[in-house]
Amino acid sequence: MAREGRLAGGRRGAAKPLDWNRVVARLSVRLGWTWDVVLDTVTMAMWEAYEDYWSDHPTVDDCAAAYLGVKPKDAEPDAHAMTPAEFARWVKSTGGAKLGPGG
Repeated sequence: MAREGRLAGGRRGAAKPLDWNRVVARLSVRLGWTWDVVLDTVTMAMWEAYEDYWSDHPTVDDCAAAYLGVKPKDAEPDAHAMTPAEFARWVKSTGGAKLGPGG
């Protein structure tokens, strides 16, 4: 679960819209799964658990990026982006917890 005072993923600060394509891409790369497998398999609870674990135990790519001084770009969210709170309300309203369709 996300820790108190943190957004899912371990980031501190004000809630901002999540780019769900980046979330799925990150999980695909980290888990070695295809896009479709991530969408069909990963639940919100799983995603939060992975991100919580990775915040305490950074992956090799995070360590290399930190060592090399690579910072994430500040991309503008697309028009379809939802805030984490909006997404949580949507998930609750659908009665489901899958990241992608079919759940």
